[in-house]
Order: sequence, then structure tokens, then C-alpha cells
Amino acid sequence: MTVVLGHAPTPAARVPALDILRGLAILGTLGTNIWVFAAAGTPLVEALVQTRVTLQSVFEVFSNGKFLSLLSILFGAGIAIQYEAARRHGRAWPGRYLWRSTLLFLEGLLHFTLLFEGDVLMGYAVAAVIVAFLLSRGGRAIPWAMGLAVALHLLLIVALTAVAGLAEPGSAGADSGIDTYATLLLTNDYLGQVDFRLNNMLVLRAEPILALPYTLLLFLLGVQLYRSGVFVVGEAGTRAQRALLGWGLGLGLPLNALALLPAAAPGLLSDSGEVLLFLALRYGCSALLALGYIGLVLWLLRRSALSWLFLRVSAVGRTSLSTYVSQSVLLSLIFYGWGLGLGSQLSDGQIAALFVGLASVQLWVAHLWVTRWGGGPLERLRKRLEGIGQRPAHA
Repeated sequence: MTVVLGHAPTPAARVPALDILRGLAILGTLGTNIWVFAAAGTPLVEALVQTRVTLQSVFEVFSNGKFLSLLSILFGAGIAIQYEAARRHGRAWPGRYLWRSTLLFLEGLLHFTLLFEGDVLMGYAVAAVIVAFLLSRGGRAIPWAMGLAVALHLLLIVALTAVAGLAEPGSAGADSGIDTYATLLLTNDYLGQVDFRLNNMLVLRAEPILALPYTLLLFLLGVQLYRSGVFVVGEAGTRAQRALLGWGLGLGLPLNALALLPAAAPGLLSDSGEVLLFLALRYGCSALLALGYIGLVLWLLRRSALSWLFLRVSAVGRTSLSTYVSQSVLLSLIFYGWGLGLGSQLSDGQIAALFVGLASVQLWVAHLWVTRWGGGPLERLRKRLEGIGQRPAHA
């Protein structure tokens, strides 16, 4: 496949850059989640508190929260594409997009219940419905909604930091039963794990609920970036891409490197200071670095020598749901007790090597699926349920 970015896409065409960036985001999500699965059996405080700079902490400077932010931005761009397609064909909006979002929520609910408490699909479905209605209100609603989302997000960060400052050290894991769950993950009681997730859904779903304003902000940012032409090549697009590359990496990398500070200088920050740093990095600075990744990929797309790699990353993007869910299946089989039970047993180097191996396999498998069937198995099933046939779609 030759990646062509020289012209805006025709109405029926996919946007190559979005597929490639989505594929990068899905593989980057594996680079974050693999450490979560690998920590099965480790108490919450021990898993979160780093007493020294490790390979995992360095890894997380580049991955933790960054690819989730990237995926959120791309999802917003996908909603903009769906909206434009609906208007172009004279269809009601949000119309059947609400059914699409309902299916996404159900997919997330199944993923959460059967496999992984860190599922993002449920939160994305809720945010997608809100953004869909905002788009129906016209362009003026978006800047207003983005401002409100920023205000709510900052208020939540301040509130969470204050609560953390008042809480007793180590109380979070015990009060929520998360440490019990960590131990349960190393048993072969699969149904017990499912039961725990269902009975503690509110606690385990706290992050996507509290992060809803942030998710909305990134969705709307994705809408604006798509409408500004960032994802296609042109004079204006080139300038914007250079700005994303320069500011995103120039500021994003040093700011996110501050994640190493608590381990590099123990005792420098108070407990509430460490919480504030974590929240600011995961729910703020991560988005800045994600924008840098967008600029970097769009710059690299002009290098034809990398077209073979982009072809395979694009395939991951086109099978994003299948690849995302398969990551949870594979990691569960490797680290949980009902599988190989390797949680809390592998070194950082072994986990990093496993990530490279799994990512390589997923690049290969996704390419095979797209070459033969045009999309992943879950994508094909979703399209049947949506009743929209096999038309290319972004979301």
C-alpha cells in the first residue's frame, strides 16, 4: 500500500493518517496495559509507588496516558467524519450513530466484565453521544463545551488532590478491596474475578467517570483538528503538523519526564504533591505528548522508506477493536491465574521483550486479516449489527 496524503480524502475514502495513528495508539495501549496485567498479585500501593527509576517507569514516560489521549483525539476525529457523512447523504444526526454508540457501550461492558477492569470503551461511548449532540448544535457549541470541559477537569484534579492529601497513606487499596482483587487475579477462579468486577463496578469504573470532562475535551479537540485539515497534506496542514511536532515533543517530553521525579528524588514531594503530579501528567501533559506523536507520524509519512511499516500499523488501526480486545485476552492468559499465572513474576526486561513480541504478532495478524477480509472479526460483526454493510467507517 502506498500511503497518499497529498489530497483530502474523497467522501468514500478512508483517511490513511487516521488509520496509521489509530494503529499506533492501539499498540501503545498494549505498551501501557501490559504493565497493569503483569502486576497481578501485587498490592496497589506497591504497584504504584516507585522507589527507584526502573525500565517500567521510563517506559511509562512515553506510554502511560499518552496513547489513551491519542486514541481519544482520533475518536473525536472519527465522530466528525461520521457527522459529515450523515449530512452529506441527508441522514438525520445523531440518528443511527446513537445505536453505534450503544453497541460500543455494550462491547465495553462485556470487555470490562469478562476480561479487564481498565476498559475504555464504555467511557468512550458516553462521551461520543455527548459530542454527537454538540455537533448537531453547530460550530459555536464546540468552543463553549471545550471551555466548560477544561474548567470541570481542573476542578476535579484539585478536588482529587485535596482528597488524597487528607487520606491516610495506603488506605485506598484496603478500603476499595483492590488488593483483594489483585490476589484474586492469580487464582484460577475466573468466575470469581468476573463476580468481583460486577460487584465493584462503581469503584473499578471510577477513572472513566471522573475523566469524562477530559475525554470530552480530547474528543472535541479531535473534531477541531480534523476540520482544520491537520490529517491531510497541504500548506496549512504542513504548518500545523510542524507546530504539533515542535510544541508537542519539545514541551511534552520534558514535562512527562517529570514522572521520574518521585523515584529519582524520594521525599521531595509530599503525598498530595505526588498525586497532583500524577494527575497533571496523565490528564494533561500526556495529551501534549500525544499531539507531538501526531506531528511526528505525519512528518514520517513523507518518508517512503517506512511505507512497509505504515502499511502494517494501518492494518492495526483498521482492526482496532479486534486488536484491542485480543490484547486483553492474550495478557489475561499470560498473567492471570486461570492462564499461565505469570503475574508479578517477570522482570521489567522480560515484560518489555514480551511487549515487543506481542506487538510484532499483532502487526502481522492484523495485516493478514485486512489483506484477506478487509477488517478484523469484531469489526465485521459490529458492521452486521449496525446494519451498515461493509462501507469504510471511522470512529
